[in-house]
Amino acid sequence: MVEEKDLTSHIMEENAFRIMNKIDMQIPLYVKMQSDIYREYRYLVEDFFEVGKALEGTKPDTLPQDQLSKDVIKYNIRACSNAVLTGLEMYSEYFKWYLDVRLTQMKSLDQLINNYMAMSGMPIKKTMSHTPKDETARTKTKRRGRTQRSQAKSA
Repeated sequence: MVEEKDLTSHIMEENAFRIMNKIDMQIPLYVKMQSDIYREYRYLVEDFFEVGKALEGTKPDTLPQDQLSKDVIKYNIRACSNAVLTGLEMYSEYFKWYLDVRLTQMKSLDQLINNYMAMSGMPIKKTMSHTPKDETARTKTKRRGRTQRSQAKSA
């Protein structure tokens, strides 16, 4: 007699629980990391603004008065701002890439599971993914679905 703990369904359920538990434990970490990044950028911008106000508050005779010096200060401030904006863009692109890699990995695993199901003669679920790649993919899927329904009605 096979014990309940040795059944494949029990083993699958136990491991699915472990995976979901790990995912649930990671969410607060991701939220905290995003919050920490936001907070540091906010502090950076506040410090940047305070430096500008402090410079304006100093004695007028200590600030450069000629146009070339003002242009150099403007250029340096713009360069610092551009560096921060570029960093934000790079982080955003990296994060999108990272999420795309993770989604592709999960979709590949889903395909592998479906292939095993097909080889063993089990019914295969109809959809591969619940997450469209982008808005365009979602729109194309909706249009294709409507077209297929209208063709089925006319047939």
